[in-house]
Amino acid sequence: MKVLIIDNDPGMCQLMTMAFEYVQVEVVATGSLAEAERLVLDESFGALLMDYHLGGGQSGYGLLKKFHENGMTLPFWLVTGTPHDPGALQVKDIPGCQGIIAKPFSILELVAQVKPLLLERATKK
Repeated sequence: MKVLIIDNDPGMCQLMTMAFEYVQVEVVATGSLAEAERLVLDESFGALLMDYHLGGGQSGYGLLKKFHENGMTLPFWLVTGTPHDPGALQVKDIPGCQGIIAKPFSILELVAQVKPLLLERATKK
């Protein structure tokens, strides 16, 4: 089981990484958009957690839309402090969207929400 985390906040990446590793989920976390573009098509990931505000004028929605147009099939969640932003809400129209997770969130609830899907996808391989 492996999850990809894309967030420009190193602290948020570290928090999510520690929580998933605690429940034996492998994590790759990045704040680099170039690295994210390379990693997202890796078939070994079971799911993606994407920040909405990525800095530098980039949005998680725009990146997810681009990923989908380029063949991404990963189920994903958008993670954001602005869950009611009209741009963030558009993410629900992208195939694979599992929902929007509002910051701040309970790290235990985040893991409880994501891990079952990771387990399900791992058993299908």
